[in-house]
Amino acid sequence: MLNPMEPIDELLLIFPGIMHHFHHLSSAVSRMYDLTVAQYRLMQVLSQRQQCTVNELAQELGIAQSSASEQATRMVKAGLLKRRPSQSDRRIIYVVLTNTSKVILRERADAMRNHLKKALDQLSRQQQLEFVAAFKKIDSLLNTTQNKTQEKQAL
Repeated sequence: MLNPMEPIDELLLIFPGIMHHFHHLSSAVSRMYDLTVAQYRLMQVLSQRQQCTVNELAQELGIAQSSASEQATRMVKAGLLKRRPSQSDRRIIYVVLTNTSKVILRERADAMRNHLKKALDQLSRQQQLEFVAAFKKIDSLLNTTQNKTQEKQAL
């Protein structure tokens, strides 16, 4: 009689494959617009926050400020971002999305949605809800764990 695997061991077996599929999908859709995954992620952050300083972007993305600055400069030159001075303090420069990048984000989201919909359509409605609930729980647990790790490192 075989011993059943521990859930953590099953997760360790399937997780790399899941990450590979999501990364491959993300990369393929990013290539539609000749964007890197890092550029897309930066655009996502700006889409959620509306505007950020380069320092705020670096913190949000978990990268060095110099890397965020270089990335933003390349994207400004490509017409994907623009720099805008703060209304209250002209020394503060915000990075914001252009209309072009907003269109790209919308079209990319539609392409991702269509691809994921094909996969989810193979499940019943109840299975779809359970699938999404499981991913929400995973996200919540990983965020909690990451926050606790960051708090310990700050001490």
